Amino acid sequence: MKNELKKDILESFRGYLMLGLITLLFNFISIRLLGSEVFGRFNYGFNIIAFIMTFAGVGLKSGIMYFFPKNEGKYISFAFLFNFLASIIIAIITYIFADDIFLKRMVPLIWILSAQQLFLGIYSSRSKIKIYFNIQAILGQFITIGITVLLYYIGLRDTNNLIYASFIAGFICLILHLIVNKDLFSRITISKTLIIFSLPTLFSEVMFQIMSRIDAVMIGHMTDKTQVGIYIVAAQIATSTSVVLLIFNTAFAPKISHMYHNGQLKELKVLYCKATRILGLFSLITFILILIFGHLVLTLYGAEYEVGYKVVVYRAIGQFINAGVGSVWLMLRMTGKTKYQVYGTMAGAVFNIILNYLLIPVYGISGAAIASMVVTIFMNLLGFILVIKIFKINPYIKNKKQIN
Repeated sequence: MKNELKKDILESFRGYLMLGLITLLFNFISIRLLGSEVFGRFNYGFNIIAFIMTFAGVGLKSGIMYFFPKNEGKYISFAFLFNFLASIIIAIITYIFADDIFLKRMVPLIWILSAQQLFLGIYSSRSKIKIYFNIQAILGQFITIGITVLLYYIGLRDTNNLIYASFIAGFICLILHLIVNKDLFSRITISKTLIIFSLPTLFSEVMFQIMSRIDAVMIGHMTDKTQVGIYIVAAQIATSTSVVLLIFNTAFAPKISHMYHNGQLKELKVLYCKATRILGLFSLITFILILIFGHLVLTLYGAEYEVGYKVVVYRAIGQFINAGVGSVWLMLRMTGKTKYQVYGTMAGAVFNIILNYLLIPVYGISGAAIASMVVTIFMNLLGFILVIKIFKINPYIKNKKQIN
């Protein structure tokens, strides 16, 4: 188990590193070729679609990872069929009520993005994360960049450029994912248990998406689309502070379920404590580097992006706390204690909306970053307290009794 986890973590590190670098390259090329307004308009729509996509996913990614140790691919075909039907319904509703022409054109991404998340759950459960990132993070992103450049030089220089590039790259990746995992797709086995487990997770994921994306959406409504682009770039730089947590969680989630179902609770507690201390140290180092070089990185995108430095600082503080407490919400969710995450994320989402509404008119994108920082700290300290109370462990207090 330990060797397998180390392998998955290394593969996740490689994958997220490549994804982060290529994403920054994509952002740079998009801004240089199409301008900040086009880039901001695309990201405004993309954040709305990514939020709506959560409903199409129906929490099935977590359901797949939770049940895979017990029945492997038994429910995979059903999960993807359910996801496809839900995507069609949600895409139609979105198209009818959307008042932005570009947002209407992005609705097919609802199915593409949600299906990609289900495949991530499969790769994580099968300890094949490296393959996922080779397809999604490397091949997919380079295809997106290549198509963006090609469409630019044939005369398509508005938001449609980025939309079509995302369609083509996303669909190619889905085909490749299906080919790699074709052995899991067979007879459809309907499972009420899978849906019952996944629905509370869906609610938590919806609330989490509100916390993660509502700031960019509200900036677009309350200021202008150019500010959205600046905010997105700054936020992505700040997220580097907690990228080690994201890397670890990708490998750790299915292992939590496996150890929990096999009665290895003591080993799970030890692993969480050791990992959290290491994550806290790495995130502190990254946080310091971002404070020093964040402004320099922003200037590479253009002079107008320098105003995003405060966004980098505020969001980096929140992400430092996020990584410092470790995989608290995963520990709760993957051991069946989903109700805590439901209540926690609901409170965080409401809190985030209120803060953004109050702070954006006064402080602009910096206000949105302050809101994100406060809510991130609140959510993670809440999760940390729950883990301490439920599992009787604290990674920053050495006590042998707490892991028995």
